[in-house]
Amino acid sequence: MAAVLLTGCGGSTEPGAEEPQTPSTPSVAPSQAEDPGAPASGAANDGPRVTKTFIAPSKVDVTDGAAKVEIRAQLADEDGVEPSSTAEVVNTESGESLTGSFELVTGGAQNGAWKADIEIPSGAPGGSWAVRIAGLEDADGNVTVGDDLNIGSIEVTSSN
Repeated sequence: MAAVLLTGCGGSTEPGAEEPQTPSTPSVAPSQAEDPGAPASGAANDGPRVTKTFIAPSKVDVTDGAAKVEIRAQLADEDGVEPSSTAEVVNTESGESLTGSFELVTGGAQNGAWKADIEIPSGAPGGSWAVRIAGLEDADGNVTVGDDLNIGSIEVTSSN
C-alpha cells in the first residue's frame, strides 16, 4: 500500500512512501470586490495556501466492499481557514464524484493539518480518480482557486 507522506500533520512514514506533494502557490479569486486603494497582492488579500498533502492509500480495491481513503492537507492563512473546505475524488472517465468534509486535526485555523475521509463504495467505477480540494476559503472571504488544488490521484480496482 503506497502513501504520499505529509510531514508535520500527524502522518507517518510507511516503507516505500512517496515524497510529500507540495503544490505551487494557487491562484486566488477574492469573493468580494477589491478595494482600489489596496495593494495588488499580499497575504491579507490571498486565499489559504496548501503547503503539503497526504493521500492514503493510493490504490484501493472495491470489488468486494467499500474502501476508505484518507486525505490530509496542511492549510495556512493569516486570516484563518474556514472549516467549509472539502476533499473531492472524481473518476476521470465517468465524472462520478465523492466528497468528504475537512476537519482540523492539529494546529489552528491559521496554520493547521486538516483531514477528510472519503469512502469509495463497493462497485464504484474502476480506474483513475483525481483528488482535489474544494471550497478553500479564509475568514475574510478570500477563495483559493486553480489547478493547484488538484493534489493527486488514487487508482480504484472494481468489477465495474
